[in-house]
Amino acid sequence: MINTDLLIRQANTKDAAAVMALIRRAMTVYARNSGISSQLESLEERLEDIEDSIRNHYVMVAENRDGLVGTVRLIWPAKSELRDADMNLDPEKTAWFSRFAVMPELQAAGTGRLLYQAAEAYLEDNGVRNILLYTALNNQRLVTFYQGRGFALLSSENKRGYERGLFIKQLEP
Repeated sequence: MINTDLLIRQANTKDAAAVMALIRRAMTVYARNSGISSQLESLEERLEDIEDSIRNHYVMVAENRDGLVGTVRLIWPAKSELRDADMNLDPEKTAWFSRFAVMPELQAAGTGRLLYQAAEAYLEDNGVRNILLYTALNNQRLVTFYQGRGFALLSSENKRGYERGLFIKQLEP
C-alpha cells in the first residue's frame, strides 16, 4: 500500500543521523538479498560523511508521519567518477544515483518508485542527461526495478567481492 502522506524533499544536515540509520538498515537487507558477504561502503559511513554529502551533493529524503523512510544521493557533475570509469560522457550532464535506500517494510510498496521519480525529475530539470548507478547483479528485484525505469547494463565487475553492474539511463533533452 502506498502511503499518500509521503513528502519528498531535499535533506538538511539535521537529517543526517536519520539518513545514516535508514541507509544502514536498508543496505543490510540489500547485502543479504544480494548475497554480499563483504562490507559495503555505505555501511562504513560515519555521521560526518553523511553531513558532508548533504552539504556537497543533492540528497533527497522521503518521509511520512513515522519519519524518514527513503533516501537517495545525487552526485554531479560526475567528473572524477567518469574518468575512473573511462566513459565518454559530459560530466556536467551526468549524475550518479547513489545510496538509494527505502525502509525494508516499505520496499515494493511504491515509496522507492515515488522517490526515484522525484530524483529523476530533479536531475532532468537541472540539465542532467545521463544517470549512472551501480547495483548487485544478484539482486534481481532491484535490477528489474532499474531496468523497468529505462536503465541499461553497461558493464559488470567484481572488484568489491561481488558481481556488480554499472547501469545507465539517458534522459531526453
